[in-house]
Amino acid sequence: MTPCWLIVVLTILARVGVLMEENHRFATSAIHVQGTVVQKFLMPIRGRRSTSWVPGLVYTYTAGNLWGRCTTEIEPPTYWLVHNGGPVPVAYLPGQPKNSRLDLPWENAAAHWAPIDDLIVAALIFVPGAIVVAHFGRRNRIHTWLLAHGGRAWGEVTAVRTSHHRAATRTYLTFRFTTAAGQTLTGRTSPVPAQSHWQTGDPIQVYYDPRRPRLFAVELEHPLDALDDEPLPAPFFQTIWA
Repeated sequence: MTPCWLIVVLTILARVGVLMEENHRFATSAIHVQGTVVQKFLMPIRGRRSTSWVPGLVYTYTAGNLWGRCTTEIEPPTYWLVHNGGPVPVAYLPGQPKNSRLDLPWENAAAHWAPIDDLIVAALIFVPGAIVVAHFGRRNRIHTWLLAHGGRAWGEVTAVRTSHHRAATRTYLTFRFTTAAGQTLTGRTSPVPAQSHWQTGDPIQVYYDPRRPRLFAVELEHPLDALDDEPLPAPFFQTIWA
């Protein structure tokens, strides 16, 4: 099966390749004509705390026997360069008069760098996501291996600690266990549900890697949790490594 990350990378590269080919075709085949600025304007982009403004332009042009009208975003320098009712150079593809661009330095540069911009944006979105997916994928593989092949030991809950973070209250377990080789290790869980019945001194099931005993998983469902009206999903595990 093809990895998902490879499919995403190939899709991004294909998109960049298409944009680069379109730019090359436009640069070598476009017909250049004179257009007219109908209106320039600022489009509001409202955020949570402030509003930003993106410059835009409405222009018309004649392509052979056809008349075209286009509304587009423009670069800030272009906004100050053109004027309502004034002339503006336009380029369009032969046979495709609706596929037009402003033939100005800033607009040509923006179109030229658009594929690279798309690649950078995609990388900024994809790379962190890929890291998170890889992390949880590795975690799940380790978790599955520990449950199937790891050593087992009964540990002991040494403390049930509660911390207050803003409006949330979180409960953690600290525990210790001894491996078959006689090595005693300690650990701390991530937050457990507030309704859990864990108390100091309770036994807790631990699955560990005999070669790297600090790589272990703990079963966080307390036996009494299953008797509640809303029991925790069983089994409820957490994998920890150091």
